[in-house]
Amino acid sequence: MGPITVLGSVFVGVVLVTNLVLGRWLLREELTPTKVVGSSLVLTGAVMCTAATPSGVPTSFTTADMRTLFERGPPFGGFYLGMIIGIILLCLGFIVAVESTYPPPDALRRNEPTTNPRFSRHSSPFKAAFRSGIRRPSLRLRLVMVIVYPGSLGLNEAFVDACARGYSSMILRCLREEEGMAACNDWPLYLMVCVGIPAAIATGYWLKVVFARYQTTLALPIEYSMLNICAVGGGLLFYHEVVYMNHWQLPLVLAGCGVMTLGGFMIVAVGLREELRPKRGARVGSSLTTPPAMTRKEAVAAVLKLQNFIRRRRLRLAWYQLVNDLRDREDLVKQIEETRQQQNTLTSWPGWLWA
Repeated sequence: MGPITVLGSVFVGVVLVTNLVLGRWLLREELTPTKVVGSSLVLTGAVMCTAATPSGVPTSFTTADMRTLFERGPPFGGFYLGMIIGIILLCLGFIVAVESTYPPPDALRRNEPTTNPRFSRHSSPFKAAFRSGIRRPSLRLRLVMVIVYPGSLGLNEAFVDACARGYSSMILRCLREEEGMAACNDWPLYLMVCVGIPAAIATGYWLKVVFARYQTTLALPIEYSMLNICAVGGGLLFYHEVVYMNHWQLPLVLAGCGVMTLGGFMIVAVGLREELRPKRGARVGSSLTTPPAMTRKEAVAAVLKLQNFIRRRRLRLAWYQLVNDLRDREDLVKQIEETRQQQNTLTSWPGWLWA
């Protein structure tokens, strides 16, 4: 187990690239150039934080060591973890309020009767709100949502990692002591277990809500940029890893966090443009909205479909006309044959009958 500032960066670098590839090839999500650049910035920031790995950082803690970390004054120690818990609770309350006020995307998709591919399960939930007539969030609220939803998920995951590092190291340390688990009978262990495990369980709900509303290629860079920034903050402010850094390592870590923040803001801009911007002619905040305008590709497909329909219609009409003409020809041939038979009959009579 290494420094938490490094572990978070390595986790972000590996998982971000893997999930972006899976989202593109398995979920068929659009990976725009802006998303690629933003994700690359997040990955670059993670590499910068990894490069500034301090040496000599303790990775095993007793309950006394953890008590010392908690008792450090603001903005370090317990103040930092308390601030993170407060932000997580505020974000959780915000998400619960939004989910109860506005229908989740799954409900919007279930209400869709169409089988058109452009209204498929990969379409935006906010676009589904346009079509279904269900009240949707305002533009300002959607701006907050695209930051809070994946950002709070990353913040919660960073908090879970910090707590898991604390209580797992304390338990392992106690198992090595002669006193056994009796050495762990202290409030830091109970506190980190009581807040860390429920936060880890809540991550399941968070994942479902976030990735039901946003594409993987949109939410993951925002989530992992916040995860790495808060993991670095936990290592510097709570676990006091800053004292083990050289004069160049701390600026490099802060610069890496800045690069990841820039990449996250680029992804937020993509979300605003692709997911949140109201279509032309729609009134923001109204209960009923107009359908979204078709793209050029969709318009061309619709025109081609109409042309094929007209062509099939014309072919069908031409076929009916041909069948009718053939029937008329058969009737005409029959009439001609009857006339010829009558003429042959008349010419075969004796000449005296005509005298």
